Amino acid sequence: MPSRKRTKGKARKAAKEAKAKEAAKEEEEESQTVVEASASQRQSRSSLEAQMQRLRIKTATSLSKCSHGRPHLSPGDQMICEDFINAFFAEFISQDILGEGFFTAYEATKDEYADVYSSELGT
Repeated sequence: MPSRKRTKGKARKAAKEAKAKEAAKEEEEESQTVVEASASQRQSRSSLEAQMQRLRIKTATSLSKCSHGRPHLSPGDQMICEDFINAFFAEFISQDILGEGFFTAYEATKDEYADVYSSELGT
């Protein structure tokens, strides 16, 4: 009959080996996760670079026109549009009734900003 001391020693040794195997397995799984994350990150970076490249190409080819097909406004035309928006909005919010505010704003800006209403800007 084996002694208790020897039996306990064998049990401790087996537990230690099992623990070492489990730690090695966890380390391998962690390493696998890091590799997968790295691959995913490389793929995301590649995708982002491709998107940026498409954006650069689109921007470079569309400098002469906006996305909706209209030519870009000159700085002077841009200023006229901003002044029109400010004047229209100021008149619009000065009225209590919504429909009346729109009509009053239109009447106040139609003569001074006729180019905006006729779409003569940027052409």
